[in-house]
Formats: sequence, structure tokens, C-alpha cells
Amino acid sequence: KNQQEASKWYLMAAKRGNVQAQCRMGNRYEKGAGVDKDSQQAIFWYQKASAGGDIRANYRIGLIYERGLGVDKDEKLAFQWYQKAAKGNHKSAVYKMGMLYEKGVGVEQDIEQAIVWYQKAASLGNKGALYKIATLYEKGKGIPKDIPEALVWYQKAAQAGHKGACYKIAKKKKKGNDVSKDM
Repeated sequence: KNQQEASKWYLMAAKRGNVQAQCRMGNRYEKGAGVDKDSQQAIFWYQKASAGGDIRANYRIGLIYERGLGVDKDEKLAFQWYQKAAKGNHKSAVYKMGMLYEKGVGVEQDIEQAIVWYQKAASLGNKGALYKIATLYEKGKGIPKDIPEALVWYQKAAQAGHKGACYKIAKKKKKGNDVSKDM
């Protein structure tokens, strides 16, 4: 694979308005694939892709600002970009919104809103959200503590392939706590 040659062609397409190529150029600049790593150029191309309706670009800009990757860390700005991606049903962005509300990162902490976002992410098939809902029920965080309901969600997460959920169920079965024989 010739990364530099690929970047040349993606750039040509991006400059001609191809939204997918714009997002690819953002990713290439973000990671330094075939071009020098440059967060400002990554953001530039992601913003172009975003303007063309690419929700992945919104999510990537959110990550850059949340983590401070080559730019000043800005959690409020990250939240805004994640929110834009989440409104387009970007599965990871929807889950991230739950995390941000739960922890109060870039937004005022609001467990009820976190649960709303986790439930939406779960409905989109995000296995991390399935697991998170289970832990909230288990701990009674923002919702009444409900071990049987937690186990239903752990089972959903396990069926979706979440390793932590499989381990959690195994631990409970070993101890014989809170697990029905049907589970």
C-alpha cells in the first residue's frame, strides 16, 4: 500500500467536494497516514465533511477536543461535536453523550440524561451502553437499585459480546447471588 499516493488522490477528491474523501483526509491528518500528522488540518477536513453531512466527522472532532490531540483540550466544545454526531444516531457518539452526562464532562452532570442517552445507544446496539445500564441498576445510580433488572441488562450485554458482562454474570453465578437458574 502506498499511503502517500492514496492521500494524494483522497486530497484531490476532497478538494472537489467529495464528503467521504474529506472525512478520510481528516482521518489521515489525525493519524499521520500518508501525510504529516496535523490536528489543525484534520479538524479542517472533518469540518468540511461535517458541513456535507458526515456524522463520523463530528464524532472525530469531538474526540480530538476531548482528548486534546494536538489542540487545547476543550470538553465543552467536544460535547457540542459529540452532540451533533449523536443527533445523527452515530452509535459511539450516542454512548459518549451518556458518559459525558454521567460524569459531568463538558456539561452539567445529569444522571437522568445519561440514562436516556445510554438507552438510546443500547437501542442502536452499543454493547457498552447495555453494560452501563446494567451497572446503573446494580448500583442504584440515578435509578432505583434493581438487581434482577441489572442482570437482564448484563445478559443483553453478554449476548452482544461484552466481555465484562460475561465475567459479571459468571461471578454472580459462582456466588449464587442474584442470578436465576434460567439465566
